[in-house]
Amino acid sequence: MPKSLTEEVATTEQKKFELILGGLDRMFPSGLTPRTRLKETGFATPGSMANRDSAGDGVEGRLVFNGKTFYPNDKLAAWLAAR
Repeated sequence: MPKSLTEEVATTEQKKFELILGGLDRMFPSGLTPRTRLKETGFATPGSMANRDSAGDGVEGRLVFNGKTFYPNDKLAAWLAAR
């Protein structure tokens, strides 16, 4: 039986999530992606993410240590996959 459009979109988003998370986990095995290194991922720039965070539509669950912002890999991957 063919999938509905909703199921196809959910499957595509899940595949995107898994690919993004795999890349982030390889680059940042600690499980946290530093905002300052986002450009290396090819997904976003530090400045654009700072703007999103400031506007309130950035990655949920970001962490700040000593003035440096980090994103949990799984939350960042989900946020990116949804865009």
